Amino acid sequence: MKRKDFVLLSLYSGVAMSLPFAGCGTSSAVANKAWVPPALLSNICDTKTLKEIGTAYRQKFTDENNEDRLANLLLTDSDNKVVPENSEDAAIHSLLEKKIQQDFVTGKTVVVKGWILSKTEAQQCALFSFSQN
Repeated sequence: MKRKDFVLLSLYSGVAMSLPFAGCGTSSAVANKAWVPPALLSNICDTKTLKEIGTAYRQKFTDENNEDRLANLLLTDSDNKVVPENSEDAAIHSLLEKKIQQDFVTGKTVVVKGWILSKTEAQQCALFSFSQN
Protein backbone atom coordinates (compact mmCIF):
# COMPACT_ATOMS: atom_id res chain seq x y z
CA MET A 1 0.00 0.00 0.00
CA LYS A 2 1.29 3.44 -0.84
CA ARG A 3 2.02 5.81 2.03
CA LYS A 4 -0.46 8.39 0.64
CA ASP A 5 -3.25 5.78 0.54
CA PHE A 6 -2.42 4.63 4.07
CA VAL A 7 -2.53 8.19 5.45
CA LEU A 8 -5.84 8.93 3.73
CA LEU A 9 -7.35 5.64 4.89
CA SER A 10 -6.23 6.37 8.45
CA LEU A 11 -7.72 9.86 8.29
CA TYR A 12 -11.06 8.60 6.96
CA SER A 13 -11.15 5.88 9.60
CA GLY A 14 -10.59 8.44 12.35
CA VAL A 15 -13.37 10.64 11.04
CA ALA A 16 -15.74 7.70 10.68
CA MET A 17 -15.01 6.53 14.24
CA SER A 18 -15.74 9.96 15.71
CA LEU A 19 -19.06 10.57 13.90
CA PRO A 20 -21.25 8.78 16.45
CA PHE A 21 -19.96 11.14 19.12
CA ALA A 22 -20.32 14.36 17.17
CA GLY A 23 -23.62 15.41 18.77
CA CYS A 24 -22.88 14.40 22.33
CA GLY A 25 -22.32 17.91 23.67
CA THR A 26 -25.01 19.89 25.39
CA SER A 27 -27.61 21.50 23.20
CA SER A 28 -27.21 24.90 24.77
CA ALA A 29 -24.31 26.90 26.05
CA VAL A 30 -26.73 29.30 27.76
CA ALA A 31 -28.83 26.72 29.63
CA ASN A 32 -25.69 25.35 31.28
CA LYS A 33 -24.40 28.66 32.64
CA ALA A 34 -23.83 28.84 36.40
CA TRP A 35 -26.38 31.65 36.81
CA VAL A 36 -29.27 29.80 35.18
CA PRO A 37 -30.64 27.63 38.05
CA PRO A 38 -32.34 29.83 40.66
CA ALA A 39 -30.00 30.03 43.67
CA LEU A 40 -32.52 29.78 46.52
CA LEU A 41 -34.70 27.19 44.83
CA SER A 42 -31.59 25.10 44.06
CA ASN A 43 -31.03 24.76 47.80
CA ILE A 44 -34.52 23.30 48.23
CA CYS A 45 -35.05 21.29 45.03
CA ASP A 46 -33.00 18.73 43.17
CA THR A 47 -32.08 19.07 39.50
CA LYS A 48 -34.94 16.86 38.36
CA THR A 49 -37.53 19.00 40.16
CA LEU A 50 -36.06 22.23 38.75
CA LYS A 51 -36.27 20.82 35.24
CA GLU A 52 -39.86 19.62 35.82
CA ILE A 53 -40.84 23.09 37.04
CA GLY A 54 -39.13 24.62 34.00
CA THR A 55 -40.82 22.26 31.56
CA ALA A 56 -44.22 22.94 33.11
CA TYR A 57 -43.59 26.69 32.91
CA ARG A 58 -42.64 26.43 29.23
CA GLN A 59 -45.85 24.50 28.54
CA LYS A 60 -47.90 27.10 30.40
CA PHE A 61 -46.20 30.14 28.79
CA THR A 62 -45.59 28.96 25.24
CA ASP A 63 -44.46 32.41 24.07
CA GLU A 64 -41.39 31.94 26.30
CA ASN A 65 -40.60 28.39 25.15
CA ASN A 66 -37.33 29.46 23.55
CA GLU A 67 -33.82 29.58 25.04
CA ASP A 68 -32.87 32.91 23.48
CA ARG A 69 -36.13 34.55 24.54
CA LEU A 70 -35.76 33.30 28.12
CA ALA A 71 -32.11 34.37 28.32
CA ASN A 72 -33.03 37.81 26.99
CA LEU A 73 -35.86 38.19 29.52
CA LEU A 74 -33.61 37.12 32.39
CA LEU A 75 -30.70 39.35 31.39
CA THR A 76 -32.79 42.50 30.93
CA ASP A 77 -32.72 44.83 33.93
CA SER A 78 -35.47 47.15 35.15
CA ASP A 79 -34.22 49.91 32.83
CA ASN A 80 -34.58 47.55 29.82
CA LYS A 81 -30.80 47.35 29.53
CA VAL A 82 -29.58 43.89 28.50
CA VAL A 83 -26.64 42.55 30.45
CA PRO A 84 -24.36 40.51 28.17
CA GLU A 85 -24.54 36.78 28.94
CA ASN A 86 -20.75 36.63 29.05
CA SER A 87 -20.67 39.06 31.99
CA GLU A 88 -19.24 37.83 35.26
CA ASP A 89 -21.48 35.33 37.02
CA ALA A 90 -21.55 37.44 40.20
CA ALA A 91 -22.98 40.42 38.31
CA ILE A 92 -25.67 38.28 36.71
CA HIS A 93 -26.53 36.58 40.04
CA SER A 94 -26.91 40.04 41.59
CA LEU A 95 -29.21 41.17 38.77
CA LEU A 96 -31.34 38.04 39.11
CA GLU A 97 -31.60 38.35 42.90
CA LYS A 98 -32.81 41.94 42.52
CA LYS A 99 -35.33 40.89 39.87
CA ILE A 100 -36.65 38.07 42.09
CA GLN A 101 -37.08 40.42 45.05
CA GLN A 102 -38.81 42.97 42.84
CA ASP A 103 -41.11 40.29 41.43
CA PHE A 104 -42.36 39.42 44.91
CA VAL A 105 -42.74 43.10 45.85
CA THR A 106 -44.79 43.83 42.72
CA GLY A 107 -46.75 40.57 42.78
CA LYS A 108 -45.18 39.12 39.62
CA THR A 109 -45.56 35.54 40.77
CA VAL A 110 -46.68 32.35 39.07
CA VAL A 111 -47.85 29.00 40.36
CA VAL A 112 -46.09 26.10 38.67
CA LYS A 113 -46.45 22.50 39.84
CA GLY A 114 -47.72 23.74 43.20
CA TRP A 115 -44.81 26.14 43.75
CA ILE A 116 -45.40 29.88 44.12
CA LEU A 117 -42.42 31.40 42.34
CA SER A 118 -41.34 34.78 41.17
CA LYS A 119 -41.61 35.13 37.41
CA THR A 120 -37.80 35.35 37.25
CA GLU A 121 -37.29 32.10 39.20
CA ALA A 122 -39.75 30.31 36.96
CA GLN A 123 -37.99 31.63 33.87
CA GLN A 124 -34.66 30.44 35.26
CA CYS A 125 -36.15 26.97 35.74
CA ALA A 126 -37.52 27.09 32.21
CA LEU A 127 -34.12 27.97 30.77
CA PHE A 128 -32.47 25.32 32.96
CA SER A 129 -34.88 22.70 31.63
CA PHE A 130 -33.16 23.02 28.24
CA SER A 131 -29.89 21.71 29.69
CA GLN A 132 -28.95 18.06 29.23
CA ASN A 133 -27.11 17.47 32.51
